[in-house]
Amino acid sequence: MAKQAVSLGQNAEWMKENARLAELQTELATLASKSEKLQAGLNDTNFDRLTREAKTLLNGSDLQLVVAARDLEAIGHQREVVARAIDLQKRVVANARYKASAAICAGLLPEYRGLVREVARAAILLARAAEKEEAFMDHLKMSDIAFASHLTPVIFRCIGRLSDPYSPVSHFLAEAEEFGLIAKETLL
Repeated sequence: MAKQAVSLGQNAEWMKENARLAELQTELATLASKSEKLQAGLNDTNFDRLTREAKTLLNGSDLQLVVAARDLEAIGHQREVVARAIDLQKRVVANARYKASAAICAGLLPEYRGLVREVARAAILLARAAEKEEAFMDHLKMSDIAFASHLTPVIFRCIGRLSDPYSPVSHFLAEAEEFGLIAKETLL
């Protein structure tokens, strides 16, 4: 069976929302860079804004420093706003991802249903074979035969018994049936 291309990049809504998130992240990086440059220009950071501005006026009216301090505060606020917008946009992107994923999975359901049936058939065969092997080994144990060194490898028992409703194989089959992926009675 040919593999269907699976990509969120094929979903226009997710692409649009993800692009917006990237724009906001770029804007935040730009504001951070501007803030760092302005901060570097303000050497006297131990004073509050009014004191800094008053000292600037007393030292020759370097209005550029006063403007830089105000710009730094404004950029700080802009950074907070953009950071909050990024948080909100991440939720929008996650929602768009969920919707796009649901649409993709709906298209893949027939293929997945076939895979689940194939695994279910194999699991049933494996569980039945493991039960036969267990009965074989139980017979040897009851006959007091030392077989551990002579009959290897020992078969794993992790799949469980079909007769045990709590075994991994029974749980898998029940869940696959519950979600309409198999009809268990047709496989047994």
